[in-house]
Amino acid sequence: NELVLKFKQYREWSTNYEDQIVYCLYSLISALKVLHENDIIHRSIHLSNVAIKDHSFILLLDPKSANERHNVGYSFNSPESSNGQKLTKKYDIWCLGWCVYSLVDFKNPSTLLKNVGDFSLWSKKSSILSGCSLLLNDIFNKMTEIDANNRPNCEELLRHEIFEKIEYSIKKSKLNERYSVNKDVKGTAFNSFLAYDESEKENKVVKRFLISDRSKFHTIKTFEKIKCLNLNTFVDFFNEDIFCYAIQQNYIQLKSKFSKKAFLNNQIDDEEIRLWFYQLIKALDSLHSNLVIHKKISLDSVLFDENRTIKLDINLESSITRPGENLINVHRIDVDYNSPELINSKDSDTLYINFKYDIWCMGWTIIGICNLKEYREYLKDCNFNNLYLDLPEFLDEELSIILKKMVTNDPRLRPSTQEILNYQAFLDFSLIESKGFLITNVFEFKDFYKNVHNYTICKENKKKNLKIINCFDSINRSDLFKELNELTQIDNINVLKYYEIFSDLNDKIYIIEDHFTNSTLSELIYSCKNNSEIFNEEEIIEWMAQITNGVSYLHTQSDKIVYLYLNPQNIVLLPNNQIKLVNILSETLQKEKFDNNQINEDDIYYIRYMSPEVIERNYQKNSDSWSAGCILYELVHLKNAYGQATLNELYDSILNLPTPNLNCSNEKLEEIFYKMMNKNSKLRCSSSEAYNDFEGLLKLNQLIQKHPVLKSHQHAIDKTKTQLFSKKTFNEKYICIKHIDEGSFGKVFLVKETETNRK
Repeated sequence: NELVLKFKQYREWSTNYEDQIVYCLYSLISALKVLHENDIIHRSIHLSNVAIKDHSFILLLDPKSANERHNVGYSFNSPESSNGQKLTKKYDIWCLGWCVYSLVDFKNPSTLLKNVGDFSLWSKKSSILSGCSLLLNDIFNKMTEIDANNRPNCEELLRHEIFEKIEYSIKKSKLNERYSVNKDVKGTAFNSFLAYDESEKENKVVKRFLISDRSKFHTIKTFEKIKCLNLNTFVDFFNEDIFCYAIQQNYIQLKSKFSKKAFLNNQIDDEEIRLWFYQLIKALDSLHSNLVIHKKISLDSVLFDENRTIKLDINLESSITRPGENLINVHRIDVDYNSPELINSKDSDTLYINFKYDIWCMGWTIIGICNLKEYREYLKDCNFNNLYLDLPEFLDEELSIILKKMVTNDPRLRPSTQEILNYQAFLDFSLIESKGFLITNVFEFKDFYKNVHNYTICKENKKKNLKIINCFDSINRSDLFKELNELTQIDNINVLKYYEIFSDLNDKIYIIEDHFTNSTLSELIYSCKNNSEIFNEEEIIEWMAQITNGVSYLHTQSDKIVYLYLNPQNIVLLPNNQIKLVNILSETLQKEKFDNNQINEDDIYYIRYMSPEVIERNYQKNSDSWSAGCILYELVHLKNAYGQATLNELYDSILNLPTPNLNCSNEKLEEIFYKMMNKNSKLRCSSSEAYNDFEGLLKLNQLIQKHPVLKSHQHAIDKTKTQLFSKKTFNEKYICIKHIDEGSFGKVFLVKETETNRK
């Protein structure tokens, strides 16, 4: 019935109505050809088993198709069934031919065929498609031949002259000059299919419609004016022969990922929900601002890209309204979700909706995202007087209030997109966008200070990271802001760059910093451990030199910049083994978590790297040296220096147990480790002293690698590494011959060993 109603609309709107029938027939024959190639007889081809979506004609399978035990046809009476003959694939051809009759005259063929006893004497069939072209009559007559043996098969039908225009369009059009149609994906629905873009080396979505459908041109022209990051608009558009092609980026349906734990871990982050909510309303606002009613908002229309940025798919069936127009009339098959305004017209095919219908659909779509479920069937037969809103507990209170207003029964009480965007819950996002940035996605990064939310933002195609900090009430905001502003002065090769820091009227603090996507040192350690690999000594020394360089630089910049929770998760590895320290906040913020008793079992990972005095709330700069020592231990042994399971056990071991042994073959490396891990903070080396020691080791390794003589005597290398640093025994074991060079870390001498005379 829906298909017939759609074709009635085509007849009213389109000057090339027959082209629509030909295209539908071509689609269905293509689908039937796939079944027949797999030796499946459909047996039940009639218009109730033909679906239409976005102008794609889809042949629905029927459970009876697989029933091979009975020689039964479930569609129309036919010559072979009336004679008791075995049904073959040609029975499907007969039935499909009579579907064409239905689309031309809008009559049920069953009425015409059911009382025919002897088809050889039947005289009513000739020239039955009145008012149609000779070609359409010809293919109809061939498909409905009385003798099944004379009916063409699907392959022969697709070569019929009536389909030449379509075949030419598929094979010779501009589409194929740039795009390679993916036949595996296309199937029967080649009004919407994937095509490979040869120039950009990626798949694109192609939406195709008949050139005679003038309403689509107006819709696409409107979409061309809309610029919105979160709207999946068209990137290319052209027309040729009888078809128009609209090209979109190929994004993933959010709905398709609902069952995958790797994507959501069976739970969606509340901050990500808040951003997705905002992005979808922004996309819808861009439509409503241009007087477009989407009409088809559902989970099917929510997409996301590789960065988890939400996109709302546009709908070519969208309605363009006129200024001041309160209601538009639509057909029942053109809308997706049932709603209170539709149920009042349930006995009519003509319905009246406005922008508030989109708000209703968007509300249920967002509730569906929160609960990982589709609500279309729930709303289909819903009693709207007893509507149950299944809102998740993790959802922010204000977001819950907004959703309840969006799905209220009275459309007049639903908020507009602009009213939703003005809610307190989204003001921080609006502030960022007012500075010219676009928020693309939540940036997943673990923070010890839990009131920090991380995002990826973009300006002029350059990505940055954004931190939004909700401070404890006890913090002095002006002092904190002054401390954080010092971060913008940081300029060191081993520390992430901070660009701008500002606040809003709600005392939220915003930090814009360099963007990074590389692996953390924590991930690298985990990977090595799983693969039973180890880091070589040169790598460890190089990384520790960079870590301590970054920390010592921070300590020289301000008395208020102390890391306090330096750990492998806050160390990013860039190409060429370069280290960047990230996630740096002021001492006030770090101390506040301890002082407000916010530490719990979830923080064990961070506590493993904290020094005894930090646990006792005595914060010092060389506390960061202890943390760096814990990282050195983990790089050597691929396990934590303090691996206790509970918080109390961890506190006890850090405060009371002896420092663990490094057990490293390099005596100098061990010496640096114990200097960094001294439990007495007054005797512990500073990060600057640790950096000088690691840099000296690093340069010594580089010197040894440059000299082939040293490389060829591994024993001499090992002996030299340990003895060169021993000032106490130098004069006893070595005789200085001459000064030969000025090195980057001091003078270089040629010496002779007293016992062996080896130089």
